[in-house]
Amino acid sequence: MDLHLTSEQSLLRDSAAKFIEAAGPKVARAFREQGLSFAPERLRRAGELGWLGMLVPTSAHGLGLGLTELALVLEQAGRGLVCEPIGFAAICATALAQGGTPHPISYAGTCDGGASFGRSGAAGERIWR
Repeated sequence: MDLHLTSEQSLLRDSAAKFIEAAGPKVARAFREQGLSFAPERLRRAGELGWLGMLVPTSAHGLGLGLTELALVLEQAGRGLVCEPIGFAAICATALAQGGTPHPISYAGTCDGGASFGRSGAAGERIWR
């Protein structure tokens, strides 16, 4: 199947590739020796880049993008042997932004339809501490 990317999607894919290449697969190999599964700091950095808020609606301070954009980032993450759970965190951030029943993962827990989720939630600050 041919996927015709928009210029914005191509830019997102290329910037993800550059970021992940700079970190390199050496980090994943180091985790094996240290007994860690991922680096919380790198997941925070993914949040700062907006990757965790990609699926979060703009009304909840996310990027309001779709699954195609998330898949482009995750494709590059797979190529770079990224251990951080970017896809899982993005889905969690989206669920938290929707509001509903408080969940322990959100520390602050929102029951206001996502209104208090804010920029910190979309950036991953309220998910991983």
